[in-house]
Amino acid sequence: MESLNVSKEDGSNITNSANPTLDTAMVLRAGPVILILVGFSIIPNTVIVVGTQLKKSLRKKTYYFIRNLACCDLLLALSVITSLSTTFTASRSPIPYHTFNMICKFLIVFPTYWSYTASVQTLVIISIERYRAIYRPTKKVTPKKAKLLCVLAWLVSFLISLPFLFSATSVQNQCAQFPSQSRWAIIVNVILIIFQFVIPMIVMITAYILIFRKLRIKTTSITRESANSRNLKRKTTSMLLATTVTFLLCALPWTLMLLLEAVTGKFSSQFFNDHSNLGQRAIAILGRISMPISTIYNPVIYCIYNRKIRQLLFPCYYYYRSKNNSIAAASGLLSQEKKSNYDNKMVRLSLQNNFREGISSLTVVTVT
Repeated sequence: MESLNVSKEDGSNITNSANPTLDTAMVLRAGPVILILVGFSIIPNTVIVVGTQLKKSLRKKTYYFIRNLACCDLLLALSVITSLSTTFTASRSPIPYHTFNMICKFLIVFPTYWSYTASVQTLVIISIERYRAIYRPTKKVTPKKAKLLCVLAWLVSFLISLPFLFSATSVQNQCAQFPSQSRWAIIVNVILIIFQFVIPMIVMITAYILIFRKLRIKTTSITRESANSRNLKRKTTSMLLATTVTFLLCALPWTLMLLLEAVTGKFSSQFFNDHSNLGQRAIAILGRISMPISTIYNPVIYCIYNRKIRQLLFPCYYYYRSKNNSIAAASGLLSQEKKSNYDNKMVRLSLQNNFREGISSLTVVTVT
C-alpha cells in the first residue's frame, strides 16, 4: 500500500503494483535495434507520401490508398521513436510526472493506436474497393471518393482510439495504456480485438477469396485490351493481398496479447516477467515487437510488385539504367546505320561491276 501513496510530482518514484510495465532493461536492449529499423522506415514512407503527391501520373485511387498507408506508418514510426527516446531519457534522468504524462497521452499511446487502427481501416477499404473493381468495373471509385474514404478511415480510427487520451498514463518512467487493469481496460481490449483484427480479417479474407475466384474464371471471347486490363487488376490485387496477409501475420501476436490481457486480467508486462509460462512470455514479446515492424514491410512489398514505386524509391538506379538504355539504343542505331551504309556501298559496287560487265559484253558483240 505504501507504493500507492506516492506524490505524483516525482515521476521517478511512481509505482503501481497493479500495472508493472515491461522490464526497462529489456527495452534498453531491444530499443536500439527497433529504433534503427523504425528510423529506416521513415525514409521510404516519406518518399512515397511526397512522390505520390508530386507526380501527376500517381494521382490515382490505388496510390491514394498507398499514400494513406504510408502516412499511418509514418505516424506510428514517430510515436515508437518518441516512446523509445522517452524511455532512454527517463532511465538516465527523471522526467516530471505531468510532462511525462502529457507525452504519453498525446505523443505515444494515442498516436500509436490511432495510426495502427487507421492502417487497418485503410486495408479494409482497399479490399472492398478491389472487390468493386472486379465485380462492378463500371462503378469505379474516383480519386475524390478515394480521398474521402481515407479521411473516413482516420475518423473511425480516431473514435476507436479516443479512450486512450483519457486512460493513458506514466508508470515507473514508462507509458501505460491504463493505470491499472480494470473492467474498463478489458472492455477496451475486447473492442480493439474486434475492430483491429476480427472484423477486418473476415472482410478482407472474404473479399479476396471472391476476387481471386472471379479472376480465375476464363472467358472465351476476350479482347486484347480487356486481357491487359485484367492482368493489371490481377497484379494490383496480388500486391494489395500480399500487404494484407503480411499485416494479418504481424497483427496476430498483438491481438493474442490483447486477448490474454482481457482473459487473464493481467498486463503484458506481467506475462513478460513470468518465466514459468514461456508461451505467454513469447506472445508478450512478439506482441510488443510486431507493431513497430509493421512500419517496414509495406514499402518492401510495394517495391516488389510496383515499378512506379521502385522508381520513386530508387531514382538514381532507374536514371542510370534509362541512360544506359539510351546509350545502347543510340549505339544500336549507329551500328545499324553503318551496316546500312556498308550494304548500300556494296550494292553500288555490285551495280558498277554489272555495268562494266555489260559494257564489255556489248563491245565483244560489236567487234564480232
